[in-house]
Amino acid sequence: MNPKLILCLALVLSGVLSVFSAVRVLANSLPTPGRRSRRPGCVAIVGNTQYKLAFWTVLAALCIAFNAQATSYQEWIASYARTNLAIRGFSGSADEVLFIVTSVEGDGASPTNWVGSIFPKVVEAGSIVSTTGFVYGFVESFFETSGTTPMRPTISGEDLKQLGKLLAKLPGDGARLPPPDRRLLVQADVRGHLLTRVYDRANLPDRLREILRLAGCRVQAWVPQFAPDNRVDSCGVEFGGFLALSPNRQQILYALMNRPLQFWDPTTHELLAEIRGLPDVGSSMGCLACSPDGSKAASVGDYAEGFCLETKTWKVLKKFHKPQANGGYYTPSWPVFTADGRHLLLQYPDDLAIFDTATWQRVDRLPEVPQAALQYIPAPDNKRAVVTLKSGAVVLWDVPRQRSVATLAQNVRLSQVSFSSDGSLFATVTDATNDFSKTSHSMQLRIWQSRNGRLATEIGLDGQTAWPYTFEHLLWSPDGEYLLTVAHIAGGSSGVDIFNVKTGRNLGYLSGPMGDMNGLILLPGGSQLVAGGNDGKIYFWDFNAVMNLTKSFERSLAD
Repeated sequence: MNPKLILCLALVLSGVLSVFSAVRVLANSLPTPGRRSRRPGCVAIVGNTQYKLAFWTVLAALCIAFNAQATSYQEWIASYARTNLAIRGFSGSADEVLFIVTSVEGDGASPTNWVGSIFPKVVEAGSIVSTTGFVYGFVESFFETSGTTPMRPTISGEDLKQLGKLLAKLPGDGARLPPPDRRLLVQADVRGHLLTRVYDRANLPDRLREILRLAGCRVQAWVPQFAPDNRVDSCGVEFGGFLALSPNRQQILYALMNRPLQFWDPTTHELLAEIRGLPDVGSSMGCLACSPDGSKAASVGDYAEGFCLETKTWKVLKKFHKPQANGGYYTPSWPVFTADGRHLLLQYPDDLAIFDTATWQRVDRLPEVPQAALQYIPAPDNKRAVVTLKSGAVVLWDVPRQRSVATLAQNVRLSQVSFSSDGSLFATVTDATNDFSKTSHSMQLRIWQSRNGRLATEIGLDGQTAWPYTFEHLLWSPDGEYLLTVAHIAGGSSGVDIFNVKTGRNLGYLSGPMGDMNGLILLPGGSQLVAGGNDGKIYFWDFNAVMNLTKSFERSLAD
């Protein structure tokens, strides 16, 4: 416990007890019916003494608790004490270490693996950063010891100098231990003096975040995790597909490749109907776009095709194929209906195809769509649009005035766009290449102001590099204060991250299936969050409960 907090509690308690004591003394001195007035005497003195005794007892208990915690902190830190930070490098020689960062997870009282129970639940994982720019990764537990050895330095000389300056002013840790699963140990050699600090991974100081970023250390922040409240087993494992709300927002639509289109009741979780014989939905991103009046729906199928259906009987109205010059067909993506529903836009790697939804004839251009557009994603109110031009620029487009408001990026691949419910903000996910057939694993999730295209927030991952992540299926909370996104970790499971829109902080994680998620929706009323997995399952969370706990956790970080 913080000493300042102890002092404040003691002062408050002293004041309260003093008031109680004064009231009791005054009460004893006042006359009562049938009884003479009594002067403050032995009873009042005894009462006053009792309050003083209570005060000093509470203060002593607080001091004992503080001393016990301080002792625990010192013992824990001492168990990691080092005489130096030298390690064996790639060449076999000893490298001079700049700092070591270790994520210590487990409920053992001691960080060593041979103390405690037979199988201590302590895992240490982190990075060793040398003064020559090498970064060595390691994992140690009772069952495993492993590491990575780089072939070449990964930190530039300029960044090494900056790291030295930041480490010289390493923030204090308050001499208190975070909860067992949230401890991040930092050991640094600063001008020959070894510094040891332990921080809470749920609330890392900004300076430490910058140190981790510059060094490329992959340390994931601790956030609350939420398991699904319910799960519906729909079918077996497949790829591609989508999960979406029906046009009337009364049912959940779910489809995977080689599987029928299913209709689920969002309240009872009962399967209402299935439609077979539709084109396979093969898009790995998963998408279903509905016309403004809900009469049509468009999706991307397997075998490089797009198709449009009428939603009364779900029969196919039109299939779209675009042949390549050397044979085969281009694969379309991102179907978008115009605000009046009269046109359907399909995105191809080298072209934006526009179709009249009455005749299904291709249209050369539309007044609101820039002629040089490769992508066009309008806001729901059709006042703004995010556009990728053939020049490689991604711009915010003023639809009524037909002009660019701001350039958001150059030569990137735009993979996601989502506008907030009030239209004041929008989020984009970009990759550092505009080649639609490639991915560079350098995803950036950013939030912009719709009015002027200025950057509002850049979402970070709190020290964990972004290369294992892809951000998909962006979803705004109804109040516009939080952004949810499916984050797929390479080689692992998918889940839903919760970010604060203003701070960019990751505040929660909803655990999902092994493999991809193909859709994320909030049911009408905002009480349930639903996700579809390629494992053939539909997942449900109590969204209100999740957000209440998330906000409570966020408040605790500010205390």
